[in-house]
Amino acid sequence: MRGQGTIEYLVILAIVVVIALTVVALFAGIASSPSTQISSSAGKLGSTSGGGIIVTEAIIDSQGNAIVSFQNASGETVTVNKISQGKDNVDITEVFFNEQIVSGAKSFYLTDFNKLCECSAELNSRNCEFIITYTTLNNLTKTEKFTVNTQCVSNVTPKEPENIIGLGNGTLANPWIINNCTELQNMNQRLDGNYALGGDINCYETINWNSEAGFGPVGNTNNPFTGSLDGKEKTIYNLKIYQTTIRVGLIGYGENATLTNLNLVDFNVYGTYNVGSLGGELVSSEINNITASGFVQGTSHSNGGIVGQIAYNSSIANSYSSVDINSGESSGGIVGEAWFGSVIRNSYSSDSNIKGAYQVGGIVGQLFEDSNVYNCYSTSLIQGAVIGGIVGHMGNGGLLEKSYFAGSVYGTQAGGLIGVAENGDDEKEINIINSFSTGFIETGEYNNGLIGDYVGDATITNSNWDTNLSGQSNCNQDGNSGCTPTNNQASLYYGALGIPFASSPGLEWSTDIWQANENAYPTLR
Repeated sequence: MRGQGTIEYLVILAIVVVIALTVVALFAGIASSPSTQISSSAGKLGSTSGGGIIVTEAIIDSQGNAIVSFQNASGETVTVNKISQGKDNVDITEVFFNEQIVSGAKSFYLTDFNKLCECSAELNSRNCEFIITYTTLNNLTKTEKFTVNTQCVSNVTPKEPENIIGLGNGTLANPWIINNCTELQNMNQRLDGNYALGGDINCYETINWNSEAGFGPVGNTNNPFTGSLDGKEKTIYNLKIYQTTIRVGLIGYGENATLTNLNLVDFNVYGTYNVGSLGGELVSSEINNITASGFVQGTSHSNGGIVGQIAYNSSIANSYSSVDINSGESSGGIVGEAWFGSVIRNSYSSDSNIKGAYQVGGIVGQLFEDSNVYNCYSTSLIQGAVIGGIVGHMGNGGLLEKSYFAGSVYGTQAGGLIGVAENGDDEKEINIINSFSTGFIETGEYNNGLIGDYVGDATITNSNWDTNLSGQSNCNQDGNSGCTPTNNQASLYYGALGIPFASSPGLEWSTDIWQANENAYPTLR
């Protein structure tokens, strides 16, 4: 009986051991299943991680440039968001994308990937880690880690760059992709190229570049930038430029350039004149959908929140500035000076402190030679002489239409819309149409509700100013011709039935451009 009991005991013990081993195996299987957030694949090219992404090729050079090819074997479309290298769960190097892989393989160009994977042609190959973050069709974000046998080469530039995501070939259809601030600076190497951002870029390191002069503006008058930069709605952070030269900005000097869809945040840009965050001086160029917030200083003239000076039929549209500006002459929330048929439209400045010695405006400091402002507004603080809520000094023809000011002006020869309107020797007509100001204007000689001072004449049509809110009893120095006063009635400009939208047919503000707000001034759509 004792022997039989021992046998039963041993059988039970064996069963318990088997069950325990089974449970351990189940937990081990869960830990390595495809549904986990991070999965790994090691050792060879072509090895597959649990999520169905295969590495088909990886090469890297001693400068840290790399090309990695991935194949989608998951059976569904995935979108690659980021490729990175990391240590202790912290990304050391990362490059952002927004690229779909439907099926088959795609190659991605990476830079600065030698921090954790130093490679040289003498090494032939080495194991390097790559981490890919992607999104599935049901918006599930997955991260997969590969340790890959990577070829070490002298130069990774491929024979067919148009097939490499993140590199491009510089055409409008397939622009060069910029993924870091070094590549942004390298635009100077191909001034006629077409570029696009591959993701947000932090340029904090530029504070130490070029003996602390910072980022070097792209293009100059001898070698202008003539290409395009499409920001793809991405952001460049912390751009630092500390120059003692002229034409200072991300683009120093451009001709026939196109700059679009870009956010500039927390920048510091210093120069002498023609200074702006996006550009110093742009001629015959198109600027569209730019936002800027930071600081600009120019010790001389033509300094703006976005561009220092535009000329010869250049245009700035659908743009916004919240930039503090400290300038000599001709400073504006959007642009310092606009000349020779240039246009600023559908743009605004707000929460800015714009200081200048002379010719200072919430939108533009100096607007000359048949240049125009349409559908713009400012709620900024403006200080100096010859200052206007929209335009500091307007002359030799031009039009200011469907725009308003609701900030504060401190200085002399000051107006809610224009500081000084000047016909000039050619006596070209200046027109102000269907615009208004409720902004405060400091009391002073030649300070008025809409136009501070005339040198010649200007025609005002269907425009308003508020006598109480502005502190000014007259529209302009000649009285109130073409102007209608309101008295402490900001609400008259609110809502769809407010003054801007209830004007005579043909003069009313377009609801396709402007958003009427029930208890606030109109805003741009």
